[in-house]
Amino acid sequence: MIMRNTHRVCKAFLVIGSLALGAGISHAQDKSTGKDTPASGNVRTITIMVPDSGTTPTEYFVRQLPSPDAKTPSVLPVGPFKDKKFTVSVDPANLGKSGKIAVDNAHTGNTAVLEMPKTDIVDLHAADFDHVHRVEVKVTFENKPVQIAQVTIVPDGKGGQLSKTIDPAALGMSVFDDVQVGKAKVVVTYGDKLTQSVDVPITTDHPGDKITVPIAVSTKVATVENGSAVAPPSQTTPGGVGTSGAPTPNSPAVAAPAGTQPSATQVPSQGSGIIGFIGDLVGLGIVVAFIYFLAKWGQSGGLAATLKKMGIETNGPPAPSAAGTPWQPNASSPPVVSDPTICQFCGQKKDGNGNCACTLSGAALATGPASPAIPTQPKLVGTGGVYSGSIFPLTLNGSPATLGRDATNTIPLGNDTTVSRRHAAVHAENGGFIVSDEGSSNGIYLNGVKVAGSQPLRPGDELQVGNTRFRFEL
Repeated sequence: MIMRNTHRVCKAFLVIGSLALGAGISHAQDKSTGKDTPASGNVRTITIMVPDSGTTPTEYFVRQLPSPDAKTPSVLPVGPFKDKKFTVSVDPANLGKSGKIAVDNAHTGNTAVLEMPKTDIVDLHAADFDHVHRVEVKVTFENKPVQIAQVTIVPDGKGGQLSKTIDPAALGMSVFDDVQVGKAKVVVTYGDKLTQSVDVPITTDHPGDKITVPIAVSTKVATVENGSAVAPPSQTTPGGVGTSGAPTPNSPAVAAPAGTQPSATQVPSQGSGIIGFIGDLVGLGIVVAFIYFLAKWGQSGGLAATLKKMGIETNGPPAPSAAGTPWQPNASSPPVVSDPTICQFCGQKKDGNGNCACTLSGAALATGPASPAIPTQPKLVGTGGVYSGSIFPLTLNGSPATLGRDATNTIPLGNDTTVSRRHAAVHAENGGFIVSDEGSSNGIYLNGVKVAGSQPLRPGDELQVGNTRFRFEL
C-alpha cells in the first residue's frame, strides 16, 4: 500500500515538473526573440474634438505615423469625419515607441501632429494644426522638369531637415508630407554639385490644400521633355558617357537583373528569300521610273513650262521650241523718266530756282516748333520664374504700381507662392522711378542686392520679387 502511494506521488511530481519546464522554455524563447505580444485589451478608443468650422462642414482624416521600431510600418488613414467630435481606435503596439497621430483638415490642407495621447479625449484647437500636410517643390530649367536633383527643406526653427530625391519619373516634382510651419530654406542640389536655395515661409495661410514651391535653376542641366529624358549637348568620352553623365549611344548595354530573361525582339531580315528578292526588284524599278520621269520633265521645261500650261506666267526659261532657239532671260522694263520741271510731291511746276508750292524756306525750317517727344511706357519683363516671358505695363497715374500675390495688386503674382500678399511697389518721382519693399517676407533684390527700404529703378535693372525676376524697361 505504501509503495503504491509513493508511486502515485512521484508520478504527480513528474507531471508538474514537465509543465513548469515547458512554461519556462516558452518564456525564455519569447524573451530571446524580443516578442512582447500585447493583450487584446490594449487597443484604445480615442475621442477627438476638432474646432468648429461654421456652416460649411469640414472633412477630417486620421493617420497613424509609426516610428521605425514599429511592427506595422504603415496603417491606412481612417475617415472622413464631418462631425465636431468623433472616435478612432488605435493600437499602441502598431505605433512603436515614438509613434504619433496626425489629424488632417482636408479643406485647408493643414495637419495637427500629436504624440500618443495619455488620455482618451483630445480637444484640438486651430493653433494645433501647425503642419502643412503636402508641400510640393517643382524644379525646372527653362520651364522643363529636371531629370535628377536632391531637394532638402531646412527649417529655421524646431524640426529636422527633410530630403527627397528627384528622378526622371518624378517629372521634376518632389513631395514632402507634414512640414512644420515656420521659415524654411529649400536647397536644390543638381548637376555637378551645384546648389540653389530659396527662402520659403511655410504658413497655414496658403491657397488650396497644399504649398507649391517653383524653383527654376540657373545652370543648364538635363531635363525631361514630353515624358522623355533629354540630356544637354556633351562630348562623348571613350567610355561611352558624355560630360553631363547621361548615357550615350556608345554606352555598353545594361545587364538585366539576375534571375530574369531579357526580352528578345526578332527583326525580320529584309531581302531574304524569293519574296524579299521580288520586293527589291519592284523598289528598284520604282526608283528608275522616278528618275526617268524627272529627266523628261526637265527636258520639257520643268516647273516653268508646267505653270505656263496652267496659265501662270513665270520669268523662268520657256519650253524649248522645235527650232531649238536658246533661251534668254527676260529683259528688264525700261525706266520711267519723269518731267524734271514738275514736283514729284505736290505736282506743281517748279520755278527757275527749282522751288515749288511745297518748298519750305530755311528760316521756316529753323524757327519751326520742335516735335514733341514720343511718350514711353514703363514695363516689367519677366526673365525668370513662373512668369518668365510675361510683360506687365506699369500705369503710374499719380499712384504707385504694386506687386503681390493678392489679386487686388496692380501686378498680381498669384502663381508664385514665395511672393507676399503685397510685396513691392514702383513709384514715379522727379522724372524717374523708385522701387520699395512693402514689408514682404522674403524681401526684394535689385541687380542681385537685397533692397532695404527703397532704391532708384533704372532701365535695364533686374528686380527679383519672391522667386520671379523682372527686367525694367521704358
